[in-house]
Amino acid sequence: MIDDWFFALDTGDGLDDWCRYVRSQSARWTMDAVPTLKNWTKPAHVFWATDDQFLPPSWAVRLAHTVGSADDRPTLLPNAGHFFQAEIPATAAEELTRFFRTVG
Repeated sequence: MIDDWFFALDTGDGLDDWCRYVRSQSARWTMDAVPTLKNWTKPAHVFWATDDQFLPPSWAVRLAHTVGSADDRPTLLPNAGHFFQAEIPATAAEELTRFFRTVG
């Protein structure tokens, strides 16, 4: 899983697309998704970094309450920012794996 997250950065393949994605980020996209998220019925869980400088951790609880099928208690990942997959890859992979095991 960790290798997949870093593939574009390690190989340069798709790096331009990844950079465009990063530059285009806006909280607006999260807010625009709210109607769809409220009706989401598939397994979901919110993971959020405690040191995210773009979207504050308070949004984690808000998002968890918004997603129809998510647990109301998001997983907060300490010592990481917006790109927690790159900052704490092993911890992030552990938490995602834990969630995947709950959905069978």
